[in-house]
Amino acid sequence: MSSSGRHAVVGISALLVVTLTIVAAAWVSQRLHGDILGSQAAAAADDIFQDARFFAAEQASNRHSYRIDGDPIHVSAHDTATANLGGLLAQAATLAEHGGTRQDARDLSAITHLQAVQAFYVPLAQREFALVHRGRDGQAAQLEESQITPLMSTFLLDLNILEKSRHADAVALLRAAHVDGHRLQVGTPVLLCFALLLLLAFAFVSRRYGKNVERQALNDALTGLPNRRLFADRVAQAIAGSRRGPLRPVVMLLDVDHFKEVNDTLGHHYGDELLVELAARLSRAIRPGDTVARLGGDEFAVLLPDGGLDAGIACAQRILAAVAEPFSLAGVPVGVEASVGIAAADVLVAAGGSTDAELLADMHMPDLLQQADTAMYAAKRERCGYTAYTSAIARSTPSHLTLLGELRRAFDSDELIVHFQPKIALDTGELLGVEALVRWQHPTRGLLGPAEFIALAEGTTLIHRLTTIVLDQALALSRHWQDRDIHVPVAVNVSARTLLDVHFPDTVAERLAMAGVPAQNLCLELTESTFMADPDRALDTLHQLHAMGVRLSVDDFGTGYSSMAYLKVLPVDELKIDGSFVHNMTTDASDNVLVHSAVELGHNLGMSVVAEGVENQATLTALAALGADVVQGYHLGRPMPPSQLAAWIDRRAGQSTSQLLTA
Repeated sequence: MSSSGRHAVVGISALLVVTLTIVAAAWVSQRLHGDILGSQAAAAADDIFQDARFFAAEQASNRHSYRIDGDPIHVSAHDTATANLGGLLAQAATLAEHGGTRQDARDLSAITHLQAVQAFYVPLAQREFALVHRGRDGQAAQLEESQITPLMSTFLLDLNILEKSRHADAVALLRAAHVDGHRLQVGTPVLLCFALLLLLAFAFVSRRYGKNVERQALNDALTGLPNRRLFADRVAQAIAGSRRGPLRPVVMLLDVDHFKEVNDTLGHHYGDELLVELAARLSRAIRPGDTVARLGGDEFAVLLPDGGLDAGIACAQRILAAVAEPFSLAGVPVGVEASVGIAAADVLVAAGGSTDAELLADMHMPDLLQQADTAMYAAKRERCGYTAYTSAIARSTPSHLTLLGELRRAFDSDELIVHFQPKIALDTGELLGVEALVRWQHPTRGLLGPAEFIALAEGTTLIHRLTTIVLDQALALSRHWQDRDIHVPVAVNVSARTLLDVHFPDTVAERLAMAGVPAQNLCLELTESTFMADPDRALDTLHQLHAMGVRLSVDDFGTGYSSMAYLKVLPVDELKIDGSFVHNMTTDASDNVLVHSAVELGHNLGMSVVAEGVENQATLTALAALGADVVQGYHLGRPMPPSQLAAWIDRRAGQSTSQLLTA
């Protein structure tokens, strides 16, 4: 073959390779684009079906509440939920109509069926409300059981199938997009080996694609802020720069307090909106040259390349001021708070006693992040907004680790003891129960109250063993009383970590059986924040415990962030008003109003109301006037070991009601 022929063959081959490469790349890119669009549509439909399930649950909750108390506000809330549900189904139908795929056609048919079911449901619900309004509760209950409940159960089942289907579609399309992206990234270099013309033809496309991949790899997809990887690189650069000159970098970590409750109450869509707006506010709160990044979830980080502690504090104050402004979500102003931890190089120099050169030589990015993280959780504990990492905080960390090791040994050494505080009927002075309060008889530090070690145990799985120890001692006392023909319930506090343990109901049943104590003689107390940590799982556990016959109590009511939507469906028997409100109710009008409102709320929800923290006769008299059912506090009896409690009970035998309502 002649030289010109070889050149022609090479030229044609190169042109063919280039052409095939272009066609292949275009085809894969089109598939990738289609996968991404399809995934976005499926994710949008998934969100709609999740919200639809929420409003369907709201319908059922308001029907139930109206049958209980007949308050017209439940009818209004039901109608709002119905309207919102109808709007969501209309949105879902519109998405399916524009989809054009077989799955969209099937979804449209299913959505149309759901709309028909909802249209059939509305007059049934109106009929039920009318029956309740006319006092025909029996007919209303029969209508609910025979028609409404089966109808809406089928509705929710079909809705759940749709949601799972669209979620599976979104995941599958994302995986397909990942595969197609991988083909595009790996296949292009392989084809480049066949002809130099391929590199020239796709140089521009490859550059744009590379920049897009780099941006996605280094920036957060939701907020557009630098991600953890890019932030770590900039921190490393700042540390390297400080070794060459008089710069003092600062790393700050920020965490939104109770962000999960925003997601649980309003939905993940609005949670994402909050994060996007928060990212914009943080970007406006920093100086030019500073960096704000999203590390994941509701955790953000800020880097100040220079300025030291003073600049860090000033920045933290600007950030907290920006966060304090309400966020508008779904047309509702939502207030959130944040905790900020500051790690500043100049403070570490002063705290550590090292020279600048020694400190900077040993400083690494993970160290600053860890110190900022420690300071942030200190700010959370103190609820002070922001805290800087200091030598005092540094020293507290190993002391906590030491105490944790000692706590592990305390379990095996029987150093944990339980004291019991009486709960008294306010109208008769009768002993209605006792609350089990754990103490630690430390071998060197003496008797430690729960504030010294409970939070430490809750941070680990030790809280499960601690709860079991307290449960066993409380049930042993109940059994002892039972043998003396005294039937007084014992109350045990339960942490969020324990409540969310799927094995906890089985543990309670096992301990009750071993002690030979009936379930109704056990009361489990949980705070509002306990069940708000994961409301769905917590509610499932509470229903299991309630079905066993165990009494349930909401402890420290008024100090948490519980949603009334959850409070009204919790299977609880008792509401305990926090002592911080009870303590000052005779001198603070606001506290008096709050206590009064809590008493009325508890009674309206069919609960017994307990006021804790009663320390004087004036408070006792005020609580009686407000209608509280049970009281607990130092004025009536301090927490005491079982032997002292027995003497306390014997001493009260034969006393009058007025005498019983004193210590």
